[in-house]
Amino acid sequence: MTDRSENSPVMRSLIAAYERGDEVLVDPMDFILLDNLPPEGTMFAGAYPDGPSSQDLAANLFEGKIPAAQVAPRLRVLSVLGFCLHANRRGVTDRVWQITEKGEQLLADWKRKQEAKP
Repeated sequence: MTDRSENSPVMRSLIAAYERGDEVLVDPMDFILLDNLPPEGTMFAGAYPDGPSSQDLAANLFEGKIPAAQVAPRLRVLSVLGFCLHANRRGVTDRVWQITEKGEQLLADWKRKQEAKP
């Protein structure tokens, strides 16, 4: 089984690559994902973190053309880099995703660059 924690060698390597300026983000997929996440701290009924699961995003955002098995790893990468976070909604297996302030800034910068393209 692959260690997917932030302290795993793979994730540490990914963080180091990003900090060196290497391209580790998938454009436009990662930005489409970030753009469809609610802000960090969004709650349902004032008690439960709210947001889409990777399955929700695969089905609704990508209309099933990109499966959750490809969406979830991209969200994990974004999470390790601090651009989004996951929280348990109703138990251990129901995880939802939310964009962080760092992710909102990255997304805003990306959108500005997209608007500036001819």
